[in-house]
Amino acid sequence: MGLGFQENADGNVVPPLINAINQGLLDEPLFTVYLNKEGSQEYTMGGVITYGALDTVHCSQDFSYYPLTSTKQFLIKLDSVTFGSHSFSTGWNVLIDTSTPLFGGPPNIIETIRETLGGTYDDDQGIFYINCNATFEPIFFSINGKQYPIKQEQLMFQLEPGKCILWLTKLDAEYAGFDWLFGYSWIRSFCTVFDFGQKRIGFAKTIL
Repeated sequence: MGLGFQENADGNVVPPLINAINQGLLDEPLFTVYLNKEGSQEYTMGGVITYGALDTVHCSQDFSYYPLTSTKQFLIKLDSVTFGSHSFSTGWNVLIDTSTPLFGGPPNIIETIRETLGGTYDDDQGIFYINCNATFEPIFFSINGKQYPIKQEQLMFQLEPGKCILWLTKLDAEYAGFDWLFGYSWIRSFCTVFDFGQKRIGFAKTIL
């Protein structure tokens, strides 16, 4: 949709949103994304992109902002990950991505979660299968000291009766250029503002 940085565009073409910002068509050089978990159902709104402003209808206005670690992508610093009794605090770059349902992460962490939950991982497809009756506590992600919980219902998708996909995949950081990938599961949990002007990302609770 042309919502990224020009530095990351093929041929250095000017993306549509950057073009709109350059022409002064937006009130602010940013956009906000809200996703509705029930959006996959027929006749249900999937979400809202608000161009040039914060979403005051679907999002709390108590946004927390974090500086970008890249001039080409919406990357920020992730401090730690906690799941049950397991905690990891290496520190990583995480890409906030509106184009994927997946939660990608370091293979050792994803494998620890798989072992804990007892699911199966399809290496060829990069998909994590789990029994739909499985229950687990939220996964906590810490950014600049603030904890963000991702709950079970945001991570599971029923593929067929009794068989669910868990939106977790192993990420090859050397190939991808970043350590973690936060897709739909994250944005369904937290409204996300992509701020070109101040080179930052903001998160707030959804209110609908």
